[in-house]
Amino acid sequence: MILHTIQDSPTQDAALSCCLRYCSLEDTLLLTGDSVYALLHPYWQEQLLPRNLLLLETDVSARGLTHFLRQYKQISLAEFVKQTMLHSKVISW
Repeated sequence: MILHTIQDSPTQDAALSCCLRYCSLEDTLLLTGDSVYALLHPYWQEQLLPRNLLLLETDVSARGLTHFLRQYKQISLAEFVKQTMLHSKVISW
């Protein structure tokens, strides 16, 4: 199992779309930074629906999106560190 971390918004960078081409459904995606904006768009909501998806809580909160993204699992920085230990590999996109 691989932990894929995405930082940039899909409107600014192709990291998320590239990641989705290569990751398996067993892998975990962690959206950090501006990548959390992806979930405001129906296209990305649909693309990410079947995935093991996590959001970094501090980045969601910093962007004022806690209310809008409450249905997604949000994790703390400590839980992020734990996820890196639970996965065999971490890939940053």
